[in-house]
Amino acid sequence: MKVLIYSFQRISLGVFLILNCHCAQAQGTLELKTNIVPYLVGAPINLSGEYLIKERIGIEASVWYGWDKDEFTITDTITGAKSKVLFKDSQMVLFGAGKYYFSPKNGGDRFFAGVTLYHQFYLYYKRSLPSQPFIKKPSSETGIGAVIGYKWMIKKRFVLELDILGIITNDSSSGILPSLKVGYRL
Repeated sequence: MKVLIYSFQRISLGVFLILNCHCAQAQGTLELKTNIVPYLVGAPINLSGEYLIKERIGIEASVWYGWDKDEFTITDTITGAKSKVLFKDSQMVLFGAGKYYFSPKNGGDRFFAGVTLYHQFYLYYKRSLPSQPFIKKPSSETGIGAVIGYKWMIKKRFVLELDILGIITNDSSSGILPSLKVGYRL
């Protein structure tokens, strides 16, 4: 019985120390955010997490999930025949970014710049054309880019972040993605 109580005490102490060390380490260094711009235009669901390694350096990971369905009619210019076209997809986008904060006031805030990696892949892709049956085409796209922005800390816990992301992908296409993120610092 003494051995069982002693083992239980050691396990309890170990769990207590691990939980306290983790909480003390994560205090004020982890942020959970979401970009509200896609919600305004009816696009993907997204979630970001940023971990502040030091006062001036942070790493961010983001996951986006989006879907699209479009149905329209096309008219053959020669015969005048009308055909229905259906397009459906669901996709996931993964972002990873390293950020440098130039003059932080509360650690990991104010003006920043960084580099980002981008990977987009289709979970589901269907398109029906008048002359073809449904075609399932998975495709993916990888890219690298730069990000600049500004982050405000409100009462040292609430996050408001405005940034612009420029990306060049593996098929030599490029794009600029603005974002307005809101979140909370744990």
